[in-house]
Amino acid sequence: MITALVLGVIAWFTALPLAIMLAVALLWLVVVFLPIVIAFQRHARSRWWIVLLSLVLGHTGILWIAALVWACVGEVEAPYAHYGDNGGGAA
Repeated sequence: MITALVLGVIAWFTALPLAIMLAVALLWLVVVFLPIVIAFQRHARSRWWIVLLSLVLGHTGILWIAALVWACVGEVEAPYAHYGDNGGGAA
């Protein structure tokens, strides 16, 4: 059943013009890396686990959604002090 579905998708995908294939491939890459980008932008504490989950098991769909939710609502690291910030004291 799965093999027939995969072969059907491959047959459909190879019948498309090159520009559409590239656009679909680019969109797929953006979607796959979305949890990773969000995790790194938010400085999530578990960002490397999110990378692992998203890249290794993200193709299942459900675990990709889990990685996306984890990236969006997971615990973040404390922000670093800004350069030149001496804690409010005199310079």
